[in-house]
Amino acid sequence: MNRIQKLFDRQQGIANDYTYDFALPRLCVAKEDSWRGILPSTYSSDYNPEPPIFSAKFANCDNYRHMLAVANEDGKIALQDTTKKNEELEERALNAPQCHYNAVFDLEWAPGQMKFVSASGDHTASLWQVDEQGEIRNIRSFVGHTRSVKTAAFRRRDPSVFATGGRDGAIIIWDTRANLNVDLTPRADNCIYSGHVGGPGTPMSQKKRTRTPKITPNTTSSSITGLAFQDANTLISCGAGDGIIKVWDLRRNYTAYKKEPHPKHSLPYAGSSTFKGFTNLLIDESGSRLFANCMDNTIYSYNLCSYSPKPLARYKGLLNSTFYIKSCLSPDGKYLLSGSSDERAYIWNLNYPDEPLVALCGHTVEVTCVAWGSTHDRPIVTCSDDARHKIWRIGPERLTDTENMDSYRGHAEYVRNFGRKSQGSTHKYNLRDLENTPRSLKRLMEQNERTPSSVEKVSTKRSFLEMLGAVAVGDESEGQEPKR
Repeated sequence: MNRIQKLFDRQQGIANDYTYDFALPRLCVAKEDSWRGILPSTYSSDYNPEPPIFSAKFANCDNYRHMLAVANEDGKIALQDTTKKNEELEERALNAPQCHYNAVFDLEWAPGQMKFVSASGDHTASLWQVDEQGEIRNIRSFVGHTRSVKTAAFRRRDPSVFATGGRDGAIIIWDTRANLNVDLTPRADNCIYSGHVGGPGTPMSQKKRTRTPKITPNTTSSSITGLAFQDANTLISCGAGDGIIKVWDLRRNYTAYKKEPHPKHSLPYAGSSTFKGFTNLLIDESGSRLFANCMDNTIYSYNLCSYSPKPLARYKGLLNSTFYIKSCLSPDGKYLLSGSSDERAYIWNLNYPDEPLVALCGHTVEVTCVAWGSTHDRPIVTCSDDARHKIWRIGPERLTDTENMDSYRGHAEYVRNFGRKSQGSTHKYNLRDLENTPRSLKRLMEQNERTPSSVEKVSTKRSFLEMLGAVAVGDESEGQEPKR
């Protein structure tokens, strides 16, 4: 019996170590998967014909994980069925309702439900319900911030509690089940004021009157740029100015604090650059590992079991020039995907942080928010300031130049040098990850003998699941509001 158990454990270990690095260079964007964002609004005299997308998230509700929500600078939010492609000859923009009359900087889906919360430059957050017809209906608006709401996060596995962070430096926790105020506005469940300091604040004379305690006049608050729940009572935050990641125990009543509140843990900036603001936070499914995009062109990874100030890893290779660069994890938690200011998106194998595995090329300006779907074909979405969003899928191994030009709007390229040490790298990449795919390995070795410009581009006609089945048998500079 022990022998059988050991054999089973060994097989499970092999399965857990399985990677699909060889498939990622085949990611590409078919012509019908390239979109012109959302149709612009005409309500304002400040008309922008190509408003950029600031947030894109897949629903995390069973049977609807193919649905993508995208929000733009005009305050519109569109729902897109990623299984359907554009059948028109040219790129098409999505129709969308006017959900806010200012930019929507972030949106977050409620766990297990077709609801999401939006964070807007109009100083509010709103909760939305998606009905059976795919229409978006406003449930309630949440007023408490005195400047733009920059980020939002739901408590894990709890669709009733979420947190918002704003440019006013405030973090507010909302419970949709709580009693309303006398004027029928939602009541904040907990408030963390001046959680991050070090950035320019808002003069008190310009702050709106609210029912919540005021920030002390001598305090300058850094914009809250990232929030993530580790568990039901633990919230992690980052800011645009102080370079510190803070861990908050929400069992404390921070609303009563008159001075700078003290977090349960703090993770100081681990780099040496003066550009130490963070732009995004995300936590893996186990709640044990944190990833933080930093303005010093690094994504830091931390151990949340020990809260050690020393990062577990530093993922490099991207260019992070603005507070609109976001990242996400693959559905299986083995890969990290991030936008970049150099017109590309990058994917890292989490075991090899020194440089990305592949670069996704196809946008013409900065790539901001990204998303990685969990449906059968594992689609990747990249959004850019070129007002396009592209859906990446696994394509065939080889394409002719004519096919590349006529049918595809994006391709992946290897970044890592396989089989030999990269400059500044302390490890060799394990080519055994590719041993089950002789054709891919042969193509890989051919590519390593050429210059990057001659690497073949790839397409999107086979699904990711089919490919896996074939081998498995063995703002923010504290200025731009909104961004243009």
